[in-house]
Amino acid sequence: MAIANDEPVLELNGNKYIISGLPRDAQYCIAHMTEIQADIDKCSKELDRHRAAYAGFQIQLEKIVEPESQEEGGEDGE
Repeated sequence: MAIANDEPVLELNGNKYIISGLPRDAQYCIAHMTEIQADIDKCSKELDRHRAAYAGFQIQLEKIVEPESQEEGGEDGE
């Protein structure tokens, strides 16, 4: 969403619309889409955290279950 003359502007299919000039049901859709996008962004960040945590637990599990393979490699992995 862009701003023109201090008014939020919707860009849709290559056309620009001042949001306050759109019908109420269009504004309703825009409000929900804005909230949904914020939810998607939040979920994406949360998913990144979960993936990082999963990877950390996987490393910890490997050290517990296969400690000898960790020791064989030494510090440089060889």
